[in-house]
Amino acid sequence: MKKYLNILFYGIITLLLMTKIPGIYKNFSAQNKLAPVATLKRLSGEEIGFPIPNQKTIVVFWATWCGPCKIELNRLNQMMADGAIKSNQLLAVSIQESAETVNTFLEKNPYQFLIALDQSGLVAEKYNVQGTPTVVFLDENGKVEWITTGLSPTLELRVKNFLKNF
Repeated sequence: MKKYLNILFYGIITLLLMTKIPGIYKNFSAQNKLAPVATLKRLSGEEIGFPIPNQKTIVVFWATWCGPCKIELNRLNQMMADGAIKSNQLLAVSIQESAETVNTFLEKNPYQFLIALDQSGLVAEKYNVQGTPTVVFLDENGKVEWITTGLSPTLELRVKNFLKNF
């Protein structure tokens, strides 16, 4: 019986790796390349473009229904409250949700950072977003320095390291 459980365990691990490897490869292959230029609308209706020239920016693609997104957004919001991130260094992009849905969510979760809408999902597609949350670090030259999808146990360390000299 133990032999069959081991085979089942290794089979599940292999399956998980096979499904995750393409996304991980896409994330790694996007690094050190110029980020796509995009324009989004904030909840106020004001347009915002990124990457922002001469500024390091963290972009988080997220959705209100996504549990891991809430965890990452709360961690980033706490880092902003602690002064590790300035308000203009973080842009959270809600994917394929209405302004009403996002506003309702934000009433219960008052984040301090910029929120933008990608209602069509086209910007997320340009950035090859495979799932939420996807966190993208854009350097001051508009290049993708780091990108990850899902919960990142090293997010706080990476954020502090990314922004330390800026």
